Parts: sequence; structure tokens; C-alpha cells
Amino acid sequence: MTSPALYYVTDADLVDRIGEQAVRDMLDHDRDGTPDAGKVLRLLLDAVSYIESFLRGIYDLGVLRALSPPPNEVKRLVLDRAEAELYCRHPEFARFDGYKAKDRNDQELQKLATGVRRLDVIGPPEPAANQGGTTGSFDPRPASSTARMFDDLGDFG
Repeated sequence: MTSPALYYVTDADLVDRIGEQAVRDMLDHDRDGTPDAGKVLRLLLDAVSYIESFLRGIYDLGVLRALSPPPNEVKRLVLDRAEAELYCRHPEFARFDGYKAKDRNDQELQKLATGVRRLDVIGPPEPAANQGGTTGSFDPRPASSTARMFDDLGDFG
């Protein structure tokens, strides 16, 4: 069972995370004694795609994918998602509630997306520290609390 590296994780990472027997039990659909490579690949591709959907627009995915080794935080999030998906599909093998794990994964991704958390890298691909935040006008006049209506298109005052 060797699938290509998927930017951040490999099938060996999945085995390290949940164990060879668990991978075989949940992903050996033809019961030949080895996990089905296509099933493993699809699970990991789906997890990578899901995690990247949160990272897109915040991080340069090209830079992130090219890092070797990949940021451990991304690797962990991908494996968390893959493991949670497996346990949702196969609760009979689950060590914990897969749906709660998916919710926790979503919360962590939301914190990463909003800048509350950062990846475990210094420099690129981390966005600038001043990304986001509120902006204001430097107009000294107080903002009007009433909406402006333009009834007469010739009068803008």
C-alpha cells in the first residue's frame, strides 16, 4: 500500500496515526488482506481538499504544498479529518465519535482561517501579521446614524 505523497501526508502517515490493523479493517473492501490503495488515496485526497478549502485565500497553496517537510500543523489537520471521516463511516471500529472529531476539526480550521491560530512555520507561507482587522475613516466628522436618501437626483447635499 503505497500511494503518492499528497502534498502533506502519505498512507504511511495514516497507518502511523491509527495503526495498520485499523487501516486494514476499515479500508480493505475486497478482503484480500491489504487496504485498497484507491480507498486510501480517496480518503486522503478528500481530507487534503477539505483542509485546503479553509487555507485557500489565506495561504499561498503553491508555497505550502512545496514545503518539505510540510508544516506539521497542516499534516495533523489532514490526518485528523481523515481519521474522523473513517470513524463516521465505520463506527464499529471507532475509538471516539467521528462526528464530534469533525466538529473539533472545523473549529480548529476556523481559528486558522480567521488568524486566531497560525501554522507552525516562520515566514512564508504565513500571511502578514497585519492582515485583516478593522479599518476606519479619518474623517473628523461623526458618522451619521441615519441612512441618506436621495429623493431628488439633482440635489446631493
